[in-house]
Amino acid sequence: MEPQLQNWVNFCRYYSGDLFGTWTRYLLKEKSRESFQCIRSFCAKDDCSEISHQNHYIYADGTRESKTFSPYLKPITKGLFLDTCFSWGSTRIEPGICFYFDTCLRDEDRRASAIARYDESGSLQRITILIEHLSSFAESYSISQVNNENNNWQGILIKMTPDWIVYPKTATSWMQLHELSENNLTIHLNDGVSVSFPQYIENDDTFFLAMDWLSSHTLLQRAIRHYNPSGFTSLTLEVFTPAN
Repeated sequence: MEPQLQNWVNFCRYYSGDLFGTWTRYLLKEKSRESFQCIRSFCAKDDCSEISHQNHYIYADGTRESKTFSPYLKPITKGLFLDTCFSWGSTRIEPGICFYFDTCLRDEDRRASAIARYDESGSLQRITILIEHLSSFAESYSISQVNNENNNWQGILIKMTPDWIVYPKTATSWMQLHELSENNLTIHLNDGVSVSFPQYIENDDTFFLAMDWLSSHTLLQRAIRHYNPSGFTSLTLEVFTPAN
């Protein structure tokens, strides 16, 4: 199947439906956070030629708000879609324009997403973590951080480029998230989610934006957006399970 069309098929197959979630927004400069609920609805036509998108927000004070986004028409979408991961956002740093991205990891009917926004000067402004379940709200859960003392994780890596090309799976070795870059800010957040982002970016930088999700004691996924001075170069997905 043609790569762009396969990307669209993955969008329809794995990411349509009603996602019920809790959003936690971390405001870094203010050193504060806020949480609210949201239902994200991605409704695909029967022939999968179009996907409509609405967000229904339920705030802590009881107020509600809905937003409708433009329909996505086959096969045009800004996101890169694999079966357990998608990511979309800014493809390059532009002076005076906010830089942002959204990365999602999927484990059956559950989703975890990390959204980051940088201000016009290139400073990391806020991080939003979404924990979602398909079709209904569910209680959150807590899993401790990954212990690397015994190096007991084995993994495979999948690479996807902006032209929708998916490269063959390769073996990958486990490293703690903070070991990937001493320059990034690494934070362990709610529900088994950890992130590693630069605190400041410039348009001639080479950098990456990483998200980990420990969705169970036997499954950890890591998604990384890679950038060089020309812009966004690839999305990589690493899937780790305990070694035998």
